[in-house]
Amino acid sequence: MVGEEAFERTKPFLIYREELKALVGVGETDIMSVPNKYPGLKRELRLEDDIPVISLRGLVLMKLDAFRARDKEDVRVLLSRDSAQIRVVRDYLQEHAPELINRLAEALVGGH
Repeated sequence: MVGEEAFERTKPFLIYREELKALVGVGETDIMSVPNKYPGLKRELRLEDDIPVISLRGLVLMKLDAFRARDKEDVRVLLSRDSAQIRVVRDYLQEHAPELINRLAEALVGGH
């Protein structure tokens, strides 16, 4: 889930809305805000039950931008489920965030 709509406020800390607090401890929920340096990411958002959710390629971009150990593993796991998506994500990064392509390669081989 991403997008400023998910948060009560974003400064100085991200504080998510009251109705989303219970979701944080459930399953694979990762609440992140859309980085301003990638304005095209807003086109990757859609609403599901009034909660903003991002596309796979947008999520991978955000995880590569953050590039924490958890994010690298998430990228590896997400793209291992459908290897055809690697090309889709790479092409998207090439157009919107070419500086992250090397991180994509590193994340994909990091677990091997």
